[in-house]
Amino acid sequence: MNKDKRIATEIFLDFVEKYYYIFLASILLLASYVLFVNLNSVPIGNWDEARHGVNAYEMLKSKNFIVNTYGYQYDYYNMKPPLSYWLVIAGYKLAGFNPLGLRLSSAVSALLTIIIIAVFTKQKHGRIASIVSASVLTTTATYILTHCARTGDADAVFVLLFTIAMISMAKIDDNIKWLYLAGFSFSMAFLAKSWHASAIVAAGGLYLLFSGTMFKLKLKQWAVFIAAAVAPIGIWGIFRYANDGIEFFKGMINYDLLARTATPLEGHTGNAWYYFESVLNYYHYWFIILFGVFIGCLILTSGKIDKERRNYILAVFLWIAVPFISFSVAKTKLPWYIIPVYPALAVCIGAFTQKILRSCKRNFALQSVLIISLIMCFVSNKNAILNSVKAPQFDGTQSAIERLRDVSEYKGADAYTLCGTYGGAEHWDQNQFLAAELYADLKPIDGGIEAFRKDNNEAILIIPKNADADKIIKDNNLKVIIENDTNLILVK
Repeated sequence: MNKDKRIATEIFLDFVEKYYYIFLASILLLASYVLFVNLNSVPIGNWDEARHGVNAYEMLKSKNFIVNTYGYQYDYYNMKPPLSYWLVIAGYKLAGFNPLGLRLSSAVSALLTIIIIAVFTKQKHGRIASIVSASVLTTTATYILTHCARTGDADAVFVLLFTIAMISMAKIDDNIKWLYLAGFSFSMAFLAKSWHASAIVAAGGLYLLFSGTMFKLKLKQWAVFIAAAVAPIGIWGIFRYANDGIEFFKGMINYDLLARTATPLEGHTGNAWYYFESVLNYYHYWFIILFGVFIGCLILTSGKIDKERRNYILAVFLWIAVPFISFSVAKTKLPWYIIPVYPALAVCIGAFTQKILRSCKRNFALQSVLIISLIMCFVSNKNAILNSVKAPQFDGTQSAIERLRDVSEYKGADAYTLCGTYGGAEHWDQNQFLAAELYADLKPIDGGIEAFRKDNNEAILIIPKNADADKIIKDNNLKVIIENDTNLILVK
């Protein structure tokens, strides 16, 4: 009976491996669905996503692809190099001035990351590992939903580049040319998300040191590596300096690096266990699986580990440990800062699972529990993500502004608001600011109704549809041109 049970599990695993490409295609279809469904329907997020979207939009309109602006003034708040803006611009050109265009590069980057993880784990560990790793990353809610794969932020492309850099490090023993790709990936990651890329430098440097690779490189190899890592950043730096001297670089160093590291900016604080608690809270099912398969592999592992395998383990360990430690030490803490570790955790879960399921010490009960746990975790996380992406929230203000697309005479008009929430009703929230630019190329101006009255140009006023609306319209002799359940857009 026990033999029959063992045969049953082997038949299942053989079936998955035989039809590997069908299983992988199914996972990638699911990934595409969760990444792209309703991507154009989710309202623009405030702060980072909106700020990125404005920077990219104004770059495109002004034809200055080096300097990011907000309200066509140099933006010294969003202190990032321009790569992520360029990718958003590409999205605008491909999909139009809308939330889909804003987020297209992020969704594509996330899909590419899942594909790369699947290919890498198949090569290193086998087909079961590949299927499991791709499934894990596809159903990691933090990665898909929070400030990354489905938003117009810089994080998805940064994670893609971080992943390429660390995989390249792990493959240096195969071919030294992977070192050059690691260096180039770092430079691109820096151009996407600034000092966050320093985690790549730390992880890569420690790997080169402890693997012994550092002492084997020839002068020419060092030169090519350093050029790949530094030249793109240097070229951008020269062009940026030509625009505003050292002003932007001072902000990058003093605010985005030193202040963010030494103090909890904008109230984003947390204790030393902040990121560990984040993983437990938002990754708990997969974390339980990870812990279980890790313990199982420790029990099954015996004998010496060869140097190549030891170096590979070192690379994956640093991939996880360095971001965890470096961002835990920094005083400013946000959940998405450690998103680069999730592809590595997916690789670990896949690798450990393959080891247990295909070990020579196979056990039917253990195999069955693991397979069932993996399926249950996958289904639970998949359903949670699908429930979120299939029910986007509604933003009445953005919806009203979007309808201005059909009122061509007000395209490019001055625009005022009484709908602000963060800086007062007369101050434009960043997501409404971006909506105004994207949908009707408006010129958002703070000041509310008083500034609107004094504006002698073609201008509009956006107000909430509340008890004061009729009085505002009557007292100022205004006309309603757009109306929905929550907002009115008025003209003189």
